[in-house]
Amino acid sequence: MSKVVSPLLVRALRPEDRDRYRRAVDGLSAGTVRLRFGGRRPRLTDAEVESFLDVGRGGREAVVATDPDGEIVGVARFAPARDDPAAVEAAVVVADRWQGRGVGTALVDRLVPLAWRDGFRQVRATSLVENQAVAAVLRSHGFRPVVASYGVVEWMLSRS
Repeated sequence: MSKVVSPLLVRALRPEDRDRYRRAVDGLSAGTVRLRFGGRRPRLTDAEVESFLDVGRGGREAVVATDPDGEIVGVARFAPARDDPAAVEAAVVVADRWQGRGVGTALVDRLVPLAWRDGFRQVRATSLVENQAVAAVLRSHGFRPVVASYGVVEWMLSRS
């Protein structure tokens, strides 16, 4: 159940999204970058962009929300956890002008079922303690905080 302001499309990230993806990340405010990445983030390198676009295999998936012009306004992704083959690490970011409009919820609505489909039993996420918007989205999907330390909260959702 998403309350996204229409008309947005939530779909899989595709290789041809390279330029749209770069524009979306480069267009994030310093505050959003800090909340998503935990600090200042320089411009993505070409290798990083290629890595982020490498989805649909090896347990890596990503979905995007696009506006009517096809521009990416939000991204949610997961990749296998290094310490547990049954778990994935997930992350979500939404463009500043689209925050608070249900985009993050719509992205997580699509992402979590992909993890279950791929056989993962647990989805993990981290957020800064102050990021109450992400906390609300994660809680609404059943994630629970498992550890809070040094201003960072670790969240977990297990498949029942």
